[in-house]
Amino acid sequence: MEAHWRQLLDLATVAFEREQAQALLVHAATHDPLTGLANRALFFSQLERMVQRVDAAVLYLDLDGFKAVNDRFGHASGDQLLVKVARRVSDTVRPGDLVARLGGDEFAVAISGGGLDLAMELAARLVTALSAPLDHTRATESIGVSIGVAHWRPPQTAEELVNEADRALLTAKQEHRGGVVVHA
Repeated sequence: MEAHWRQLLDLATVAFEREQAQALLVHAATHDPLTGLANRALFFSQLERMVQRVDAAVLYLDLDGFKAVNDRFGHASGDQLLVKVARRVSDTVRPGDLVARLGGDEFAVAISGGGLDLAMELAARLVTALSAPLDHTRATESIGVSIGVAHWRPPQTAEELVNEADRALLTAKQEHRGGVVVHA
């Protein structure tokens, strides 16, 4: 009888460990390994669901001055800075907003409800938050951010919405370095 209970306990342990391993694999496939934020695949998947249900907007962020920090202190130091930026962005948005690292020094935020006014308010808060100095390795570094904002219009897809935000970001980088541009 005791051997039977041991066998059941062993099976339960194996099942639990398998479930944990599967959860780790799913997390690794959907999250940026450096920052822990959603990755591009998860961002687009969640955004596609979001635009089917609610009013949505995307803020596409690109760090200003990051390359200089990376060149000056090295890539490991740049990675540490990206982690701090990710935390600062996450701390600035509302609970339930989706924050992702799309690659390099590009981040995106998807918000639901509140329309363009809320998106612009959040963009202004992010500019302020990311313009504040960051304690970093041997110095306090100041970087900035350029943000492109796009508001969902039916029947847009998630990809089209992100592309609009990306175009607005490019305009912000070219014309208003360190500012916010809305795709019209």
